Amino acid sequence: MELKLNIIVLLPLILGVVGAVMMIPGSFVAADVAYEEIKDYAQTFGIAFYTNEELNERVRSLWVTIGFITVGLGLVSSAMTVWFPHGFGKALILVAVIAGFVTVAFNIICLIAVILFLAGGIIGMIIAPKKE
Repeated sequence: MELKLNIIVLLPLILGVVGAVMMIPGSFVAADVAYEEIKDYAQTFGIAFYTNEELNERVRSLWVTIGFITVGLGLVSSAMTVWFPHGFGKALILVAVIAGFVTVAFNIICLIAVILFLAGGIIGMIIAPKKE
């Protein structure tokens, strides 16, 4: 018995999982960068309702939440590209757009994750054969 494995079919899965793993520390780094940038301006936005510490913590938790939504969607989309490469390749490109929001607080880890998600989505859509 010979095992014939097409690496092109598994490439979106590998790129998506590596991108999702890189987004985990990337979201924490982006949250810290966003926290450092917004902590001086948070005094005017909602001071009637929250203290400065609560506002700053909400900014940090927002960036981490967006990052982990990206991680979850990236893992599911990359796993499903094995069976439906064309459709979930589009989903990986959407995950790259969501990860782009985290990259606004610029760090190189999130940028590499966005590039990996985009590459996995493009490979899933174009190079992998349509099975649907």
